Amino acid sequence: MDLGLAYARVVVTGGASNIGRGIVHAFAAEGARIVINYSNSKAEAEATAEACRKAGAAEVLVVQGDVSRDEDCRKIVAAAAAWGRLDVLVNNAGTTLPCPVEHLPLSGFRRQLEVNLVGPLAVTQALLPTLRRGNGRVVGIPVIVLAFAAMALVMFALLRETRFGRFVYASGDNPLAARITGIPTRVLMVAQYILSGLIAYSPVKRNSACQGPSPWTTSQ
Repeated sequence: MDLGLAYARVVVTGGASNIGRGIVHAFAAEGARIVINYSNSKAEAEATAEACRKAGAAEVLVVQGDVSRDEDCRKIVAAAAAWGRLDVLVNNAGTTLPCPVEHLPLSGFRRQLEVNLVGPLAVTQALLPTLRRGNGRVVGIPVIVLAFAAMALVMFALLRETRFGRFVYASGDNPLAARITGIPTRVLMVAQYILSGLIAYSPVKRNSACQGPSPWTTSQ
């Protein structure tokens, strides 16, 4: 597919792996010039760069840098400076710390804010003069939105293509649910009431078993 991106000048932050690697490969297939930014995954960045060269990229540069640090943003600017202008900036770099909220360290949360919120602004501000010289564009990758869309597609397929999913979708329409499952309507209604009662009873029993003060209670 020719998108007219041959020799386009592109910077992709977080381009070493996952979504970033896919974005970089797509630009490489169009023959673009690419700066691949990475923070820690040097080996992955170099492997991605080599794959892009083989895929037809006009030029590939690899730059280490933490997008939340001003000095590292300047390194990215310096890498693209030789081109004179920039056509596309893809703000893809991001980080996450998957753990229960009660175990999430504040330092880790601050780190996520620095990279995921401050980082795109810092990189964009640093590269803005170069982007304006080339009438460039800034692209952000809404990872949360993409994850939600993927989950929605999975749920749609589950509800539409599986017998259990059709049963869940038909809940409330007892005759239809009975036809789908082959269970008599009256038995199905009783089973639904029992299940609803168990679901309602579960948190009550769990809360009554809790002892001691709430973990969110603070002393003044």
